[in-house]
Formats: sequence, C-alpha cells, structure tokens
Amino acid sequence: MIDASRGEARCAEGSDPRDVKRKDGATERARSSRSSASSARRGRGPKPASRPLQDPAAFKAAIYAKGWTLKELAARWGMTLDGLLKLARDENRSVRFDDAVRGLKRVGPSIKLRRAWRASLDGEDAPPRTRPPGLRYHGYLVVGAVVAATKDVGSIAEEGMHGIVLQVIADRTQEIYRVLFETGEVEVFTPDLVDAYLQDVGLQREDLMQYCYNDDATVAMDFARGAFAFW
Repeated sequence: MIDASRGEARCAEGSDPRDVKRKDGATERARSSRSSASSARRGRGPKPASRPLQDPAAFKAAIYAKGWTLKELAARWGMTLDGLLKLARDENRSVRFDDAVRGLKRVGPSIKLRRAWRASLDGEDAPPRTRPPGLRYHGYLVVGAVVAATKDVGSIAEEGMHGIVLQVIADRTQEIYRVLFETGEVEVFTPDLVDAYLQDVGLQREDLMQYCYNDDATVAMDFARGAFAFW
C-alpha cells in the first residue's frame, strides 16, 4: 500500500493502475465531446459553407422567389437597376451577394417564373434549346414575357429598362419580337438583336399573355391608360 499522507495516489486493492489511466482518458474524451456539442449549440462551432448561386438565372430566380422585383431590391441595396443587372450576370461576384439573396425577407408571394427559371432555382438543368438558330427563343420569348435592355437601344430605351413582348411574328425558320419599353416606345427585334440588346428576366405577365397587337397607335393608347406592368 502507498501512504496517502505522502500525497501519492493509492490504488484500490486488486486494481490495475492501467485501468485508472484508461478511465481517465475516457472521461476526458467525454468531457471534450460535451464541450464541443455545447459550443456548437452556442454557435461557436464551424458552419457549413453555403453554395454560391453562380448561375445568373438562379440568382435572379431566388430574388423573385421571395416576392421581390429587381427594381425594388436595387433600391433596397442602394444601387441602380443597371448595377444589379450587371451583378446578376457576373458569375464571379462575391459570395456575400448570394448569401444576401438567400437571406432576403419574403415580402410577398413568389413572382411567377417560367419553367426554365424554376428549374434553375431548383438546381436542375434548364430544358435544352435544340431548335434552329432563328427559333432559339421559341417558347421563351412569348407574348407577355418581360425583358431588360442590356445596353441603350438608341433613343427608345436606356440600359436596364424593362420591356414586354407584345407580338411574336414567326415562320418556319425565324421569330421576330415586337417589344414595348417603359418609355412607351416600341421596337422590333430579331433573335440576333435580342442577343445584342435584350436579356430575358424570367418573368411572365399572365394578364398580357392574350394581348393582341393591332398597331402602334393602339399600343400607345393602352400604354397611356396604364395597361402594362413592367415589373
């Protein structure tokens, strides 16, 4: 037996000192595990990295899914609409913008998105476009679809302004799109001009899907009475 008065540890009769060490090690591991769990509950533990919304369509779809329009969010963030559109197109933007979009407060019902954009928001592949070049926007740019100018369209529209497709003129090889802009001006675009000047923003004005274009004079009267909502 070891004399306890000398400050040394004493083992119980018949015990193995190695068992004491094993028990002490298990106790320390249990304490460490409880401490880690407690830290995680208090938010001190490592947080999983969020996945960037690298796809521009998914970035904008996530905004619309919370009931925001791009114009409203640009004002909320203190930036111009053009600045937000450029940010949405930038696949190398900082992840903090993606996190900010994910953390947006819902301000209303999700704005209606077309099928390709819903797929992008859900992380799925958009339906493939396998049509002839002149019909590459078939089913995407339809009457009531909302687009945005990616650059100034002469004196008709400034960069960032929205427009609505009012008419689709089609034959077997090409579609042509008649677009009304926020300025009240109307312009016609071939698919190549769409590539050069317009961006599909994924919105569909259901109240305009059955709009029947007659002439620019009728459009001007409808515009004056507030028949078109561009956002």
